[in-house]
Amino acid sequence: MAKGFAHLGLLPALLFAHHGANAATLGSLLISEIMANPAVVSDARGEWFELYNPTGQQFNLRDITIGDDGSDRHRIETDLLISPGHFLTLARNGDPTINGGFAADYVYRNFTLGNSADEIVLRDDAREWLRLEYGPGFAIAGRSRVLDRLTMALAGYVLSPATSVYGQGDAGSPGDAGELAPALSAVPVPAAAWLFGSGLLALVSRRLAADVHAGLPAVRRNPRGRARRSIATGRFYRPEAR
Repeated sequence: MAKGFAHLGLLPALLFAHHGANAATLGSLLISEIMANPAVVSDARGEWFELYNPTGQQFNLRDITIGDDGSDRHRIETDLLISPGHFLTLARNGDPTINGGFAADYVYRNFTLGNSADEIVLRDDAREWLRLEYGPGFAIAGRSRVLDRLTMALAGYVLSPATSVYGQGDAGSPGDAGELAPALSAVPVPAAAWLFGSGLLALVSRRLAADVHAGLPAVRRNPRGRARRSIATGRFYRPEAR
């Protein structure tokens, strides 16, 4: 299910995008929301968790195993794509008429979310990619935990507002942005790609290089030649005589 997070300011988004373009891996995904203890239906019917892709790269979760530190294991054996700026809702039951009233993107087996403590671990045959561990007090009946920041620190998971209701009455936002959303850019890398592709950075770089070569502190000449304008501030000033 696609759902967008709030946009960062342009510069932070572009900086994040530039990093993501060079370093995006499965480990860049985020476990964005967890419903470990539904109230309107049983756990066996209503548990779910979400993944969010903050990068500009599409990932295929085929051959990824969902598990914990115990014996829970489910291997994804079909193509399961997560596109840039999109979410996947993974659940124990995919029928909205009995799972609490939400649409799941993928249904897993042999994996459960404990109400007192548990782990969500995504791994392949080579390595572990994602891990979330939680303890007592994390799973509150009828309310999901939603990530409100860029990193998956446990302190970043806050309770969904009681007013953020889905389906038959539990609080959460499977397949929807909800009332609480991390400050993430929904399309970080495409924005950076536009900036780099447009040549704007190259243009600024050439101007800076020309100023440096002329011995000027990152400024450019006024068309009339009587003053110079700072690229950093955009203000004109009259340089000291040499």
